[in-house]
Amino acid sequence: MEKEEKKINIKTLLSYEAKYLILYFLCMFLSVASLEGSLVVIKNFIDHMAADSQGVKVSVYVAPIILAFFLATLFLILRSQLKSKLLSRISSRLTKASLQSLLSSDIYENNLVDKEECIKNIVKNANEITYYYIDKNLLQFIETLIILFTCLFSTFFIYLLGGLTLLLITPFFIVIERILVVITWKSKKQYNEELDLKQQLFNKTYENIVEVKLKNGKDKVLDSFENIDHEQNELFHLKSFSSDLANSILLVITIGITLSISYGVGVAWNFNNLSIGKLVYMSFITPIFFIVLHYTMHANLARTDISKAESELYDMIHLKEEDNNKKINKIEDIYSINFSNVSYSYLNNDEKDNLLNNLDFDIKKGEKIGIYSLDHEEKDAIFESFSRIRKYNSGKILINNNEIDKINIDYLRSIITSLSYKDEVPSGTISNIISYPYNYDDYKYNDAINKSGLRDFINSLDDKGNTYISKDIIEEKGYDSFIETRIILANAIYRDTKIYLCNDFCHDSDSFLENEVIDVLFNLKGKLIILLTDHIYLLNKCDKVLIIKDGKVLEYGKTNELINNKDSEYYKLLKKNR
Repeated sequence: MEKEEKKINIKTLLSYEAKYLILYFLCMFLSVASLEGSLVVIKNFIDHMAADSQGVKVSVYVAPIILAFFLATLFLILRSQLKSKLLSRISSRLTKASLQSLLSSDIYENNLVDKEECIKNIVKNANEITYYYIDKNLLQFIETLIILFTCLFSTFFIYLLGGLTLLLITPFFIVIERILVVITWKSKKQYNEELDLKQQLFNKTYENIVEVKLKNGKDKVLDSFENIDHEQNELFHLKSFSSDLANSILLVITIGITLSISYGVGVAWNFNNLSIGKLVYMSFITPIFFIVLHYTMHANLARTDISKAESELYDMIHLKEEDNNKKINKIEDIYSINFSNVSYSYLNNDEKDNLLNNLDFDIKKGEKIGIYSLDHEEKDAIFESFSRIRKYNSGKILINNNEIDKINIDYLRSIITSLSYKDEVPSGTISNIISYPYNYDDYKYNDAINKSGLRDFINSLDDKGNTYISKDIIEEKGYDSFIETRIILANAIYRDTKIYLCNDFCHDSDSFLENEVIDVLFNLKGKLIILLTDHIYLLNKCDKVLIIKDGKVLEYGKTNELINNKDSEYYKLLKKNR
């Protein structure tokens, strides 16, 4: 089976920005044409001066030359603006596509943990593709082609012999250029080998740093480094000098041959009415043509240098999406939640690997159920199954007899507020954090900060709710560590959803704050609340208790009935933890 080629479709990417691309190349062409025009005017000026120096009005030629340079400058400025706009839009399109893919991805189906490095490199990879390949190679290659064809066309028009000579010498130049690349390849290879030796020295020193220190081997290592470094520098000078010298000689010879043919044949046969102006024009255009041709040949269009960046970005843009194509996107009122024979495994469908085995419970409108387990993974399994972060293996989870797999996932998460021990305060103003992801509403905001106990803290700040805050700022300024929990709680209150799912929220806080937070949530009217905890003292606040052990239901019932039954597991746990 062939390996999938992970490449970004550059052609499609550029087609999205067709307007900017066309305007960019148009400005590039007009700027080159304007510069060519200035050379034509200079050539005509010289010819007229040679023919009749007394009758030539300098101003007649100076004005067009100035105009041509002005237009060239104007078009170059416009070209630069359009190019920067084009490249920034392409880079933004790549990063936005990656972000959208990430936000819509199925976290565990894509195994995002393994893609952490790709995620960290999204912006870097997008910029590498945009500014290294598209800008420095692809666009620059097309720019040089525009210059070459403009030079060639204008030369044919002005001095036919000069144009024919350029066309004739070009294949010779290309062949010799390729031969020089092959000749200098050996020195480049030796230079790269010395670079590898230098890095290997660093690697070996790092691996054996203790042994080197204990044996006082620092001087020996430094001597080895000096030897390798000397060899590398010598090879670098040889590589650079030989390459530059060869290219310089080639350019000089090529330019000399071209001008010799143009001048020699033109003078000998008076070809195409050879004039001093045409000779000056050829003296300018010939070196420009071959220098640009040299750069054209060295453009790297193979994309080998960006293969890693392309592969990583391709993976990010093509993440498997969550299944969100469901018909149910509105439930008027929620009156029940039911887990029916739900089994869940990280690994496979083998029952012995299940974190949950045939989990059964139900909760009615306004009820609170406390689910007790000492195993974090069991609680995470319930949390992730109900919020559809992961797919459970078998059974059904129902809301009003609707399977949650058939409910639109965005809508499902809009009716559930999930609170977890993993939650942290994001960076932003307090008011924006509390109202996230909705628009600010003054009544809801004030209600949230009152119920969460944040009012006094916010009033003590100079900028009140507009104060910028983050986890680091809370630590740096020595604010009460409970502030973070209260801000997260305020956001949960502001969301005002129909279902609250709490997974060891504020688990590491003291019991006073934890009790306060749970009391605030439980006092919200008409909410269905699922409380996942290993703190037995919180369960007496719930209407129902479910005790899980080894992935199975150990006990399930109404709180008041279990607490009055001395044989119940709940009663025994309470007595044990007093």
